[in-house]
Amino acid sequence: MSRSHGHRFANEALPETLFDNPLAFARTLANQRQGLQLLVSAWDRAGALLPAADRVSRAGLTATFEQRGAFVVIQIVVPPPRELGDPAAIVIVGSGDGVTRFDGVQYFILELDVHTATGDTRFIVVSRNERDEHGTPLGEGPPPDTRWFADHVCELVARRPPPAPRMPVVPAWYWWHAFRGAEAMRAFLAANDFASQLQIVQRAPILLLPEIADAADVFLTGGATSQSLREFRDRLRGDPSFGPACHVLATLLANTRAGSPAANLARAITVLGEASEYVADRSRSSAIEADVRHQLASIGVDVRANYEAAQRLRAAVELQPEASRRVARGSSTGVSHGTGDPTWSSLFLDESELPQFQRSEDRRAEAPPPGALHAGYVAWVGHDSWPMWHIVDTRWLFPTAEAADHFLRSVLYAIGDGLPALHAPQLGDATLAFGGATPGRMPGTRHASQIVVVRVGRMIAKLYVAEGPTAPQSGHALDPAMPLPLARRAAQRAQWMLARYWLSVGRGSDAATLFAQSPSERLLAEYPILALPELAEAMLTLGDGYAPAAQALYRLQTQLRGQQWQAHRDATRALVRTLLDDRASEPRVNAACAYTLVTEMRRLDSDPIWAQLEAECRART
Repeated sequence: MSRSHGHRFANEALPETLFDNPLAFARTLANQRQGLQLLVSAWDRAGALLPAADRVSRAGLTATFEQRGAFVVIQIVVPPPRELGDPAAIVIVGSGDGVTRFDGVQYFILELDVHTATGDTRFIVVSRNERDEHGTPLGEGPPPDTRWFADHVCELVARRPPPAPRMPVVPAWYWWHAFRGAEAMRAFLAANDFASQLQIVQRAPILLLPEIADAADVFLTGGATSQSLREFRDRLRGDPSFGPACHVLATLLANTRAGSPAANLARAITVLGEASEYVADRSRSSAIEADVRHQLASIGVDVRANYEAAQRLRAAVELQPEASRRVARGSSTGVSHGTGDPTWSSLFLDESELPQFQRSEDRRAEAPPPGALHAGYVAWVGHDSWPMWHIVDTRWLFPTAEAADHFLRSVLYAIGDGLPALHAPQLGDATLAFGGATPGRMPGTRHASQIVVVRVGRMIAKLYVAEGPTAPQSGHALDPAMPLPLARRAAQRAQWMLARYWLSVGRGSDAATLFAQSPSERLLAEYPILALPELAEAMLTLGDGYAPAAQALYRLQTQLRGQQWQAHRDATRALVRTLLDDRASEPRVNAACAYTLVTEMRRLDSDPIWAQLEAECRART
């Protein structure tokens, strides 16, 4: 744990002052001048025993005093954090008016932290009381937007879910920590001419943000300043490459996992606005912004407004000349989204499940999140008096069930779009439900919606259903049970199609047909895919007539594993080679499956070939 100046202030000097006499503390903070004097005194006391080189300026230290109903909320803005464990913000909550009474005081710190697995910047909430020697971690918190953190704390105190995501206002130092500004700035300062500096910026586009220069002036030591970066940026503004560079920066912001997605996406939009001012390709800007707006909606930020804005932007791109559209679409994600997994398009609901709805939008080729193979959605619309009027059918597909589960856990608090959680029946490996209604702007109207999320193996489905604008006047209302049949059908589709996937690998369909005609071990030599345990289940999707053959294949595989070790070993090796060499299916799915087979064989067989195959599998996943 950090023992820096900021850490000592937040964990020792300030809480000691607060808990010694909470009412006196609140009274002092209620007076702006006296409150600042108290904070400055605590800050100086926190650094008194530190070497002079480790003391930090108190610049930026401020506080606000706010009455929220029966509670007083004190928000403290601290100097920029420098080390992990340093405070990013502090909020104090107590009941009363802070002048005659300040009881039940609770003290919360938003600390700078990193994910241990990825090294990405994050912020965690820590609570302290007068008895604790160490703080109590309460999990991941919001970005360092003091107002958002105060709202988050108030919901914690009230034992309610965290507030919905929003467009945050973050300080300049946030970008320095979230995007490794120190490393980027060191490389930039080592460059001695414009060409070298441009190469550094191409590798670290975050240097184009003015906030990085502002933060550099706070964090740089030894007489270094941001002046050369500011001059470089001013010079680049006059160059034709500035607009495309802004597009690269916006794409980086939109696709990074570090820090706050809401903050990063919001900043990407302003970067695109600046790019447009410098005559950047407007079609390309619109395509990127459409993706950004869609991502904002998907994490629950102004859902309706951002979805509608994304639709308008995409419509504008469609009106551009074909060549321009190709450039825009190709640049919005930086990667090519081919057909990939042959099951992908068939995972979505279609007219057979939604016979009375019209398909209003089909976006099955969106940029997938890190670790995913595909992402996309199809939107449907019905009559505005129906209880289920607007349906957005979203899918994510991953190489493995473990990757899908990890993604779902990582977006657990955002995937419900800020709606209250509801009880949900188990429809797959994991099922979540959310729903609620809020009053509309016009009297007698409301906005009601339901969400059901289902994970089936390596696929995640999200069904968003909105009530028709005139449904209440027609005597109809959206009920939480209404989307469940569609969610159940989505789960059944996934089970069916993911099983069928293996028929596309290693001529699996031909192998299944031949084995059904003549179940024989001899077919393994020509069709190693028959050694795959999942193929028996895949055969069942071909119809009831294949059930006996599927059972016979299962018995053959069991016999090989239990009684014919050498034959099982040879069949597995040939199967792994088939999976890695197949070009008609998704290589990452096949490599993940091959890796599972190889690691099992390594535990049972000391032949070095398995170690070689394991390394090859790792390289392809």
